[in-house]
Amino acid sequence: MILKEAKKFALLIKQSNEFLEMQKTKNALNLDPNLKKLNEKFDEIREELNISMSQDDPDSKKIKILGRDLRKVYEEIHNTPVMQDYDSARCNFDALLEKINVIINESTANILDNESFSGCGGNCGFCNGCF
Repeated sequence: MILKEAKKFALLIKQSNEFLEMQKTKNALNLDPNLKKLNEKFDEIREELNISMSQDDPDSKKIKILGRDLRKVYEEIHNTPVMQDYDSARCNFDALLEKINVIINESTANILDNESFSGCGGNCGFCNGCF
């Protein structure tokens, strides 16, 4: 019964403004041609870096340059407006999930009686608690 209700609750979460905004911005990521080009460039540099690092006699100068280039493209990706919108929406959704988790934890904190655990003296400093 509880799992069936949890599935219903998950459907409610998927209808939240936070989830819908996250999905909208995620779709925008997939449609952005600039971001697609940057991701392709990132993948190319990463592949070249991996190949360079796996050589028997790796060229440390080339590896350093490729690493720097990879970080630069990574920063470019994360500085695009569409990625920033997605990151913000994802953070808002994560905050919603955290609030839900807090409510569940607070609501269930006193369900179990500590005395029902054999050998529990009530001092959680020794065993990391009963939960």
